[in-house]
Amino acid sequence: MAVYEAEGSWFLYRPGRVLVDRDTLEGKRTQSGEFRERVSKLGADRATEGQEAAAAVGLVALDMPADRDLIGDVRDLRTIATGPVAAPEHVLLAAPHRIVNTAPPIPADPPTDVPGARAAGKGLRIAVLDTGLAEGSRLAAVAPADVEVTDDDHDGVLDPAAGHGTFVTGLLRRYLPDAELLIRRVFTGPAGLATELEIAAAFAELPEVDLVNCSFAGTTLDDLPPVAIQRAIAALPRTTVVVAAAGNDADERPHWPAAFKRVVGVGAIEGGRGHEGWQRAPYSSFGHWVDAAASGSGVHSSFVAFDEHPPTPAHHFGGGARWSGTSFATPKVTAAIALLAERDGISVREAVFQLIEADTRPQVAPVGTLVLPRALPPSP
Repeated sequence: MAVYEAEGSWFLYRPGRVLVDRDTLEGKRTQSGEFRERVSKLGADRATEGQEAAAAVGLVALDMPADRDLIGDVRDLRTIATGPVAAPEHVLLAAPHRIVNTAPPIPADPPTDVPGARAAGKGLRIAVLDTGLAEGSRLAAVAPADVEVTDDDHDGVLDPAAGHGTFVTGLLRRYLPDAELLIRRVFTGPAGLATELEIAAAFAELPEVDLVNCSFAGTTLDDLPPVAIQRAIAALPRTTVVVAAAGNDADERPHWPAAFKRVVGVGAIEGGRGHEGWQRAPYSSFGHWVDAAASGSGVHSSFVAFDEHPPTPAHHFGGGARWSGTSFATPKVTAAIALLAERDGISVREAVFQLIEADTRPQVAPVGTLVLPRALPPSP
């Protein structure tokens, strides 16, 4: 993973890897000849891995020589043909994260209302693309490959992203005790990172679902959409709703996938009661591309069990935690959409309109429509 920082912006990407449009490379689009010739002069080779995921979304993965200016080469290729013809393979992260604007999780008692006492969510299927689920958790069935890894670097300290997926799953289960939750461990390693192609493959491998919860975010080169994820989401059934975190960079730069029009982007708010007094959380990204907002500060949920070394009360996690970030506002919006769809017997897409897009819904500038899962809008 590499970090690009220039011109007041930053993003993460995979060194040496470029994604190019397959049809442009293979001569099926205008100016393909010049494009192929320029790619050939770069000395790029077809990557030996990731090619299947790239092909599924109409891309080719290329490995660039180590001495090339990858970002400059991508920008050069973009001048030859129109549209999303070339991009670095961006890397996204499960946020919040200890290296950005939110604090690490704080140990707390496990929640006593997970799953909730009332029936809700029956018949709905929700995919959770995240860091996995704690081993032995009763929140959802989980395959061995999707179990959370708490100390991937074996340093005796809880990894920065560890527990993220369990925390998110716990929030969904709190509101939707009867929903079917499909857990997918996409973000791996101590930092909880995933490349565009890994995320695109995770979308492609999903069975038909009602909602996809994406408590992750990333910025990109020139703020353009990450093409592999864009195409993977576009290939989902129109009946599927994707909900994604707006990110914790406290700025207006678009964070993906939240900034896609097809996706419900979620910011974090704090300080309110009922429908009054809410304001944007200081860490939350914001802007016209953010659609909805839910409380994201000091959220209480399920967590992994882990004792850091040397052991202290502040580093003993016994299955519960408090954490802050747009990651944890996101499942609240996902749950609210599901609850409204179930209550009124409507599709999740119609529930998005009634909950978020209707002109009568209360707003919290600059992070969109106020969403309170326990206070849904009245039935029409």
